[in-house]
Amino acid sequence: MMVLQYTGITMVAVTSKFQATLPKPVRERLNVKAGDKIMCSLETTKRTKTYR
Repeated sequence: MMVLQYTGITMVAVTSKFQATLPKPVRERLNVKAGDKIMCSLETTKRTKTYR
């Protein structure tokens, strides 16, 4: 398994099915292709939520 890490702030929308689209700069930086598996982890105890 390859572990990829991206350092930066990027906002994405989450759909009603809890899906999110990775922005193109993130996909390109991490070389993510369709069908790849991504492992996510929480790095902080702070939580930020943006309201519309």
